[in-house]
This record gives sequence, structure tokens and C-alpha cells, in this order.
Amino acid sequence: MLIQRRALSELLKLLESEHIVLVEGPPRCGLSTLAAQLARAEGPRALLAEAASPLGRALLAEPGQALRELGRGARPTPRLLLVDGAGAAEEASLRASLAAGGAEGACRFVLFGRAFPADSPLPRLALGPLSLAEVGPAARTSHWLRGGFPEAFGAPSEAAAAAWLARYADSISEERFAAAGLPWAPGRSRALLSMIAEAQGGPLNENGAARSLGLSRPTVARAAAALERAGLVRFLPSLRSPEGRRLPRAPAVYLRDSGLYHALLGILGMEALLGSARLAASWEGYVLGQLLAALPPGVAAARRAGRSGTALELVLSRPGLAPAAVSVRWARGGGPGRAAAEAAREIGAAQAWLVLPEAEGREREDGFVELGVAAAIERVERWALGDFE
Repeated sequence: MLIQRRALSELLKLLESEHIVLVEGPPRCGLSTLAAQLARAEGPRALLAEAASPLGRALLAEPGQALRELGRGARPTPRLLLVDGAGAAEEASLRASLAAGGAEGACRFVLFGRAFPADSPLPRLALGPLSLAEVGPAARTSHWLRGGFPEAFGAPSEAAAAAWLARYADSISEERFAAAGLPWAPGRSRALLSMIAEAQGGPLNENGAARSLGLSRPTVARAAAALERAGLVRFLPSLRSPEGRRLPRAPAVYLRDSGLYHALLGILGMEALLGSARLAASWEGYVLGQLLAALPPGVAAARRAGRSGTALELVLSRPGLAPAAVSVRWARGGGPGRAAAEAAREIGAAQAWLVLPEAEGREREDGFVELGVAAAIERVERWALGDFE
């Protein structure tokens, strides 16, 4: 079993100052695994319960009374309560109970689940598929091809990984559309996800998708938003120009998991990927996903787009720091190009990186430094901490 060390470390840090933390993510991304790892790490002081179990319901509705009853037993009274399989109803129940003074102040709670209210004031940790930092740089090729969902990454063959991802795509999208109250029919889920995969790195043509699916554009927009909330899709906004305009206005869309992207396009192995017209788009989505997974809270991510196309695949900004510019290319000879160099100067980038499959930190005449994806992750983490060379 792969241990989610990064997520576990971030969660423990949050618990140093927070009494309630929400941990959310798409199904099969390891929420239950992380809950079990935290319970083991904390030992007797932690208690793990399912939200639907009698114990889970008691802990959420009357935590103070439940703790007093537990304290009468042989084991020590737990001070860290972990509830798996939670959602909006459980979050609301716990908040109402605590507001009424239903638990001792020293007790801390972690709710693991999805569909928590977007406007909840509670701090949250977003969990996704396993990142390259978690599986290790040596596994990059397999991780890129299969993605980070544990069942796919650890599958016995490429065909088995693709089959699992195809089933996953159908089940999770149907579930999310039903939860959102969308008029969805079998088959539309795969069709919309495939359209998103085809649009990777560019705007989603909602009008075209609506015509193909026989739906209205607002319904397609709601469906895409449901997929984003489910953690399957990412929309990367365009950076505002100094005049406050967005060029172009529509955000770029990406499948968050590279394995899911490949499965939807029928790419079943590295040989097929290397010969695919989608190779560059696949690499771009993979690199951006790994860099964004390494960002701490408080960092804004966008792309820099001009009228003739994307100039910078990623621009990172944080109060008090000069922006960082990222260009992503599969081939060294393909870029970043004049548009990227000009965009980096326009935004006042302190750091400019060109991420390639293989690179060793060579500085280019255009000001970009060539990096592999693992080295780029390290640079992003250092930049976020204000640690410049």
C-alpha cells in the first residue's frame, strides 16, 4: 500500500491549529486509506468511525456525550475523532453540535468525504490521485501513463489499468451528475468526458458539446462544474492583463488524472502514447497537474494567453513574491518561443522554467531554465517559500 506521506504531513500540520478539518477528494483517491493511516499514526488518542455507523452518527450529533461514554470504558478517551464517508449533512450536523457546546474544546475532528459545501468556513485539504512526489521520480513513466489512482497505478498490466479507469469514469461521472440533479442518460458521461479530453489545454466548446449531447449549454456547464467539484476536471483561468481583460476569456480545461485522459482517448501503452497526436497535450496536462499538486495554500495559478494562443502554460503568483512563469514542451526544440519570453517579461517573473521530459538545469538565452518534472516540482516548492537561488 502506498503511503500518502505528503497529505498526511499536511493534515497533521493543519491539526496543530484547527479543531475541525475537512478532507475531500474524488472516490478511489485514497480518502479511507489516509484516514486509516492517520488513525494508526495517532494511536490510542484517535478514533476512526464510518459516518453511516451508529458510532459515527453519535460522534457527529452529540460528540460531548459520546466522548463521555467512551471515557467510561477501558481505553483512553480519544482526542482526535476521524469520520470517514462524510458529506454536507455530516458537516452541518457537527457544526451545529459544536456551536451548541456539544464537545470539549480540546477534541479535534477530521471529516473525510466529498460534496462538502463550497461555502463552508472550515479549513479543508483537497486529496487527489497519488502524485509523482508520492510514488517517486523513478516511476514517472508508469505514473504518467497510468495516472495516480492506486488501482490503476498498481494494476498488473496496462490493459487492466485502462479497463479500471474506464469503469471508474463511467461510475463516478454518473454519480456526480445524479447528485447534481442533472438530466443525464447512460453514455452521456463518457461522451462529455471524451470531449473534455479532446479539448485538453484549451477552452471547452460548451455550445458544441450541447449540440452533440442534445442538451442546453447551461446544462453542459453545470455538468462540467459537477466534474470539477468531483475532482476529475480542472479549469485553469487566464491571467488578467494589466488593463483587467482576460485573453481569451474561457479557461483552459484539463483532465486532472493523466491515466484517465489516456483511457478516454484509447491510449493503452507507452508505444501508443509516443505515436499519438495527443502526446504534447498529455505531457502538458501531466506536468501542470504535478506542479499544482505541490503548491501550498495561498498560491494562485493561471495561464497567460494571448490572441494568437497560449503564451505561458502556467503562471504562479503569491502575495509578496514576484510571479513564476512555466512553459511546458515535449521537445526541447519546440519552445518556449518568443511569446512565452515576452509574457514572462510582461508579468515580471522572477523565475522562468521550461519543463521537458529530460533536462539538467541549463539556462537558455531567453531566460528560461530547462528542468525535468521532478526538478520543476522542487523549484515550485522553493519559490513558494521565497527561497530563490
